[in-house]
Amino acid sequence: MRVFNVKKEHILSAFNAVKHLSDSDRITLLTNFGYVVASIAEIEELDFSTEENIINTFKTKNVDMLSFIANFNREMIRRIREEENWEITDRDKVIYLKDAIIYSHDSNQVVNVPMMSLFVDQIVGVIPGEFKKD
Repeated sequence: MRVFNVKKEHILSAFNAVKHLSDSDRITLLTNFGYVVASIAEIEELDFSTEENIINTFKTKNVDMLSFIANFNREMIRRIREEENWEITDRDKVIYLKDAIIYSHDSNQVVNVPMMSLFVDQIVGVIPGEFKKD
């Protein structure tokens, strides 16, 4: 059975609207811990079907960490699905972000990170564009 994640698709649609209708590619994601202003990272498709392919990828390409994580995770899930005695119960989707700024609800702390993974179930709202506290 294929699963369609409406929440993830809504977030990606909002990002694409911002990207095409403004000069910015930034989006603000409201979470239970604060809000995150970031750009959606482009994930390069890699062939991780064998260990040899993984090693050759690193020898011949300059792979960013988010692409590695996304491809490795996808391959791990594919392999688990092939096993008869396994069931994948965690169907949460992940959005990969770059140049993220994390604003905490509880404090005035601001954290800048070059890349991050954010699980869709942590997102409670989307603001197209870059929202900043005054």
